[in-house]
Amino acid sequence: MGEYDAARRCAEPILNQVDQHLDRPSSGRFIFNRRALALGLVGAVMWHQGYVDQSTRRLEESVEEASTHDHVLSLCNTLGNWVAVHMFFRGNLVEAERYCAMLFDNASRYGLDFWVLWARCFRGALMVRRGDVEPGLLAVRQAFAEMGDNVAHPRYARLHWIFADALVRAGQFEEALRIADSTLELPQRKGQFYIVPELLRLKGEIAGRQGGPDGRARADALLRAAIDIAKQQGSNSVQLAAAIQLVHVWEGHEQRAEALSLLAEIYARFSEGFGTADPQEARRLLAS
Repeated sequence: MGEYDAARRCAEPILNQVDQHLDRPSSGRFIFNRRALALGLVGAVMWHQGYVDQSTRRLEESVEEASTHDHVLSLCNTLGNWVAVHMFFRGNLVEAERYCAMLFDNASRYGLDFWVLWARCFRGALMVRRGDVEPGLLAVRQAFAEMGDNVAHPRYARLHWIFADALVRAGQFEEALRIADSTLELPQRKGQFYIVPELLRLKGEIAGRQGGPDGRARADALLRAAIDIAKQQGSNSVQLAAAIQLVHVWEGHEQRAEALSLLAEIYARFSEGFGTADPQEARRLLAS
């Protein structure tokens, strides 16, 4: 639902229940290590809130918790849902690749085909980011094709964003927009509100790259909408990414000064994570 503060308040008590057997599988329908999943969820939320370094520690603890107790299902869940994807978001491609390989290896070894396909999507997207555009996109397409009709399920919203992002980086804007627009229908039907600002930011990037006065105006409206919704949700990191894009949109125009002012306001909320991609880019833009 994109309610990050509330999600963190719900998850953190699990980490403090030291008198319970959290190293054992739960007795419910889903046999997971609750502590490993809670650590992953809290780590993901803290990234949104702007606590980037603390987020990294929680995500790493999540992997360690699942690995130490040989909970492969828990390990694949935390890697696929949170750890690998958030390293991807923050631009840490070395760590994203390492965790993606861990996901692929464990899922393959135990025949967890669901997570194998997720890992293949991540690997293809990473290839695109590293400049291997055609084979990377082909890998993502093949994984999506093997998922079949399942890709329409809201569970796959994040993978649709990753696919659209790879298409943008490949310059295939029309297809990226189709995926973004179809994924934006999910919140109205299924409540996947967390994905909305990320998709609006992506659409804003596309409009900005298309250029011209109309493109810049569309980009401005989309990026400001992304910032507003991310602010309501409590996601400082998504706000920062959208504000950086807004500054790039108005490069060489008088509106850039106002965009820089907005970026400075958002950047000032960060007290850590300055070694990661978006805070570094924000600092560079503000210094220039």
